[in-house]
Amino acid sequence: MAELVMPNNMLAGAGCWSLSSLFGIIGVGTAACATVAITKIASSDAEIDAKPNTDSRTKPKPPKGDEEEPAVYTVYGLIDSKDTVQYVGRTKNIAARKKAHENSNARGHLTMHIFRDGLTYDQARGLEQLLMVYYHTLNALNPANNQINGIRANNPKYRHYIDSANALFENIISNEVLNILGY
Repeated sequence: MAELVMPNNMLAGAGCWSLSSLFGIIGVGTAACATVAITKIASSDAEIDAKPNTDSRTKPKPPKGDEEEPAVYTVYGLIDSKDTVQYVGRTKNIAARKKAHENSNARGHLTMHIFRDGLTYDQARGLEQLLMVYYHTLNALNPANNQINGIRANNPKYRHYIDSANALFENIISNEVLNILGY
């Protein structure tokens, strides 16, 4: 499994946020932003008797984010010649995704960097969002950047995805604290 590695120019002290600053901002931001759950209660007179769907081409897929899902996702960044992250993404097929980016007019000049592989869907979704915030890649005016937000702030599973990604950092942070304390 690849370690979470930050490009040189994005480390603390290079004019960017440190990981500890990022976690502070995430904590404050998520505390200030309440997750909105929209619940629709259907009245019995509005219910429609529908026949079960037997067409395998149109059957609904099982929901993503099942805790039993294998860890097969990769979170990656596309980096320019100045080592600045321009795009953050997630995929199950890194080779196909790399080829697609290489054939893109907007991102073909960028180099792929794997931040972390062997992730579950939830971990990958949360880490992608955290890194998009950290690297400031959400910018619809620059076609090389992320064009849409990875997770809407009102997504009912927003906190779950972010917590899944934060769990990846617990060991790193614990080790840093022990190092600072001299253990």
